[in-house]
Amino acid sequence: AVLLTSSGKWLDPEGVGWQKLDGVPPWKPHTGSIAAPLSDGSMLLIGGQAGRHGGATFDCFNCTNEVWQFQHTTEEWKDLTKDVPWDPRWGHSVVTQADDTVLLFFGCCERGRPTVMLRDVWSFNPLKGVAWSKVETQPPFEGIQATSAAITGNEIWFVGGWSQQRGTLSMVAVFNVDTLKWTMKSPHGSAPWD
Repeated sequence: AVLLTSSGKWLDPEGVGWQKLDGVPPWKPHTGSIAAPLSDGSMLLIGGQAGRHGGATFDCFNCTNEVWQFQHTTEEWKDLTKDVPWDPRWGHSVVTQADDTVLLFFGCCERGRPTVMLRDVWSFNPLKGVAWSKVETQPPFEGIQATSAAITGNEIWFVGGWSQQRGTLSMVAVFNVDTLKWTMKSPHGSAPWD
């Protein structure tokens, strides 16, 4: 577990208790960013809103496509943003596969269209030197944000979320990373908690 703030860094790398690390991260304070762990013990901080939060509007106020890598053994940050091809976003989902491939899904909002959620998928593997690339797949639903994502084997499960068209969602969808195909396990409105 890692907690990062603009006033300092706290870290529990060995599961033996919290330790305070001195110093200030080189990035502006963020909200709505996603942290992705890597097998070398580092982690990525991906996207979000940098600086002042936009409030209750869906305008991607101060959204960023920044990607930072933190190596806890050296307490150093590395800016990996230079060649990021995807649009700035918050409310996105990220999972890390066993081979350190990071997959980025969805978020808010399309550039110049502040109420249109994204439905794109991107792949990246910094430990193998593989640059960001768009995954050619079409989710069976409109653009969404704030969905929960969990990976198990070659499947990524998405639960809930929010869309401009339908509001808060109760759907369950599965993405197969081998076939790049989607399966709706429970369409919006048919989940037992709806």
